[in-house]
Amino acid sequence: MTRTVYVLLSFVVILIVAFGCSSGNSSPVTPQDISTDIPTGEMEAESRKLLGVWNLEFDAESLEAIVTPSRLANTHYQVKYLIPTPEVVINAYHPNYVVDADVTLTNPFTFDAYDIRLILFTDDESHILENPDCWTGLYDIPAGMPINPFKAYAKDEPNRVFAGGTNHTENLLVFSPPGSHPIQFAIDASFPVNCEEPYEITDFNQGVLYDEIGYSTDIEITVRDWQDDANEVKLYCPEITGGTLLTFDQIDPDKWQAEIINETGALSGEYEGYVIATSSNSGTLALYDEVAIIVNHGVFDPINPEIVASLHLMDFARTVATNGNYAYVGEGDNRADSKMKVLDISNPVHPEIIGQVDSLWSFDIFHQGDYVYLSGDKSSDSTLEIIDVSNPETPFIAGSIEIFGYPCAWSVFVKGDYAYVACGFNGLIIVDVSDPTTPAIVGEVDGMNATDVYIQGNYLYLAVVSNLMIFDISDPINPIETGVVDVYSSRLTIDGNLAFVIERTTYISIVDISDPSNPEVLSQLVAPYDAHRAVIKNNYAFVGSDEGIDVIDFSDPTQPEFVERLFTENANMIEIQNDYAYVADQMGGFLIVDITNPTDLILQGGVPIIKPSSIEVKNDIAISDNGISGCAILDISNRNDPQVLSFDLTLNPEEIIIVGNYAYFAGNKLTILDISDPTNPETISIYDPPELFHCIAIQDECIYGGTNNDYFIIVDISNPSEPELLSQIDTCTKGIAVNGDYAYVAATEEGFKVIDIHDPINPQIVGQVFTLDAVDVVTDGYYAYIADFEEGLKIVNISDPANPETIGQEFIDRPRSIVVDGDYAYMALDSGALKILNISDPSDPFVYSMIETEGATYDVKVERNYAYLADLDGGLKIIKLW
Repeated sequence: MTRTVYVLLSFVVILIVAFGCSSGNSSPVTPQDISTDIPTGEMEAESRKLLGVWNLEFDAESLEAIVTPSRLANTHYQVKYLIPTPEVVINAYHPNYVVDADVTLTNPFTFDAYDIRLILFTDDESHILENPDCWTGLYDIPAGMPINPFKAYAKDEPNRVFAGGTNHTENLLVFSPPGSHPIQFAIDASFPVNCEEPYEITDFNQGVLYDEIGYSTDIEITVRDWQDDANEVKLYCPEITGGTLLTFDQIDPDKWQAEIINETGALSGEYEGYVIATSSNSGTLALYDEVAIIVNHGVFDPINPEIVASLHLMDFARTVATNGNYAYVGEGDNRADSKMKVLDISNPVHPEIIGQVDSLWSFDIFHQGDYVYLSGDKSSDSTLEIIDVSNPETPFIAGSIEIFGYPCAWSVFVKGDYAYVACGFNGLIIVDVSDPTTPAIVGEVDGMNATDVYIQGNYLYLAVVSNLMIFDISDPINPIETGVVDVYSSRLTIDGNLAFVIERTTYISIVDISDPSNPEVLSQLVAPYDAHRAVIKNNYAFVGSDEGIDVIDFSDPTQPEFVERLFTENANMIEIQNDYAYVADQMGGFLIVDITNPTDLILQGGVPIIKPSSIEVKNDIAISDNGISGCAILDISNRNDPQVLSFDLTLNPEEIIIVGNYAYFAGNKLTILDISDPTNPETISIYDPPELFHCIAIQDECIYGGTNNDYFIIVDISNPSEPELLSQIDTCTKGIAVNGDYAYVAATEEGFKVIDIHDPINPQIVGQVFTLDAVDVVTDGYYAYIADFEEGLKIVNISDPANPETIGQEFIDRPRSIVVDGDYAYMALDSGALKILNISDPSDPFVYSMIETEGATYDVKVERNYAYLADLDGGLKIIKLW
């Protein structure tokens, strides 16, 4: 048993209290044929007798054992009940600090005993009995573990009788690190009444358990108790059952049975489980034993693959409004497929989409009361749409109105019963929304190209391309112009006596509007590229643009200055609430930014776009790019409901690989992240390669990469914080597989190449096979499986790496990626499908099954009975294969 189980066992001890019975002795039943020749008055009727406690010290050089009696504080022994000092003979002292010793016990009495046990106390110096029979909580020592391992004696005698005047020997394997103090152990027995806990857990058997979530099998175990009153048996194996205690059912006096379910999707291998058994009179005192649970890799038939989850989340987030714990996001990249999504933002780190409705292609959004107002396009017509969000989980369109034709309804602002829409060359349109189900146009101001509208008090501010216009709307349907200032304007926001006016590609102007009849430009800044609307908090303006979020300090509005930038792909619209900015990023998704310190913005959370072109899966973690910008780490422990744990907008990888606790992202740069905490990944290093990485493979402590200018390079990552270029050779590299001393390269029109990498300083091309457009490759050591964009699947015999030979081929339409698992190859197709080929005969592969997807698929990974597909249009697809 490894010492790492101690914490688990401590946890089990705590859990066992919850189902233990009250302590106390029942009427014991003397085991058959046990002698009752006990001197009257010498032994009290107690469940067990402590026959002594000793200190055991090993001398590694002389192979001698020193055994001395131990007197624990506040303990007094009746010495006439103690047995002679046990005899310890050391057989060997192994290099791993395990002492192999035989320990002989002698019964000096004239009467028999039974259930003699040597209990070794595990302590804070890591002493442990490596070959215990079982574990017990009967005795303990200060600073020791709550349960301790023991060896039982006279196990081969009927009813474990340890006859008077006899001795028995057991072999002990004791871990004893050098320099440690003596080990304490105790001997105890029953004279003649019985131990309270069961005395033996044995004969564990299990059926076949596969590495598939939900797969189950029966397990059976024998628990023996002197009084036949074992009443509860449980199993603790969190790696398989997920941390809950599994309860057995009693099927005969000694046999117990349970159904174990692979709740976690545990991979094939051996797992330690812990059986806990109690008796009706044992109270919280339990017997413990470890068992080995085997999970097998299933070999199944992927004849009917089925999509069980499709994760797309956001799609071109364009507009955002907030209200308390809710955010409303208008999204979509076209007029035919746009939505308004409702998100619960009560936890800014993990916002959750809770409702959505098909809507127009929004250019602006405004929230008031139970309604959200969207202005934009629907079937090429400018439209105002009113959505009822009184129940955030079931929003619905209450009403809408067409506002002339093209161009778009660029902006909307609602005050009371009226919505004011900036509608391009159609000017300002006023809509009565007192009845949201039947909105009606009641006024307009034409003659200008209106692009944005904002209301403060009784004044309406209108951006009209070359001017900022101010209107008095004391009469809501009859605006009266009060002032105008010549300033480039496409978007605007108001803060007290200041207007922030943005012309997307030129200036951000700060205008004094304290006198609505005479607005005055105070200052101008060069705008970030393609700047959008600003939002204000305190003396800071937060400006969204195609370059991210820029912060302007305008505490002196005559001399504003940029003080911070947070990179995002396209911050189209920003809304501020409390200490957070909520961002509709057209390419990155819905973002939440901590703005507590405006000069140090922190991406807090959000809902990214998932339009992947590359994906990696390991155990319960998947990492996906979004095909545009950024990368998300996902929890896929529930394959039917993957969840975003974290994401990073600065990453845009061509390929992702996970090895241990590190994720490697290949793209413009090689980025290495520590993902031991996937909710908070940490950048370890960023390596700037000679060229953009197309693909990577990892073996040992090297990365093998292919660049866009036809280089195969090798990078030393033995120190992940300081990657170092070792070598490069001139060859096209679109896909790489590494096995042993060779790298196998898909080299597009240059074909398939074999590179000798046994000396990573001096790699050499040693073999080649012609293909038309090899884009990806995998290998099992005997064969290379090539995805050729023009020719489909090609299988190459690489038993002689210097002379690779094509032995099989099957035409597949435009494959981009390939993985092999057992007798099957899985190919992601640019034409929009996953095809599964049977490759059990490498000379005769054939299409076995397939599943169509919404768009072009760029990458595929297979783990256990699931395929993970990067569908650029349809998002991340999780496909159950069997």
